[in-house]
Amino acid sequence: PVRVDVRVVATTNRDVMASVKAGEFREDLYYRLNVIPLRLPSLKDRKGDVALLANHFLKDFTAEYGRSGLKFAENVEQALEQRPWPGNVRELRNVIERGVLLAQGDEVMLEDLFEDAAHPCDAQPVIQHGADGREVFNLSDLEREMVKRALEKTKGNRTHAAKLLGISVRTLRNKLAEYRQMGLVL
Repeated sequence: PVRVDVRVVATTNRDVMASVKAGEFREDLYYRLNVIPLRLPSLKDRKGDVALLANHFLKDFTAEYGRSGLKFAENVEQALEQRPWPGNVRELRNVIERGVLLAQGDEVMLEDLFEDAAHPCDAQPVIQHGADGREVFNLSDLEREMVKRALEKTKGNRTHAAKLLGISVRTLRNKLAEYRQMGLVL
């Protein structure tokens, strides 16, 4: 036997006591865990914390991805403070990671953080014109282009590229195998 001293920190967005009463959570476990309950309001109710957390995540991810010297562009912190953050701190963390991975220069721009912001592209998406003159987007070509860009941005790191694309590494691996079978090289 080895003696250990541990602390358990558990988090949930559910009313655990209601789950205990409904028989969905063990009462004895609830009382073991409920030593010092901390109730934190959601990020949308803690606007002053958004910039602090964003800068903390920026520091962590610049170190993790070797992007020292990277900082937020002038308008970014204000824009972060104004967003509702339905995904709370996890959403903010993912947005900052995305920004660090996509940043082109020494600043993280709004376009690097949010999918809905206009993002200047290095390459034009594949657009064709149908017989009636309308634009026709080839979805598989667009998908391939996005995979290619993600791999370029992450210098070929499949784990980071998959995160950037919002897919699993396995899905990315399958896509790359599919492209190879088609004779395409990314």
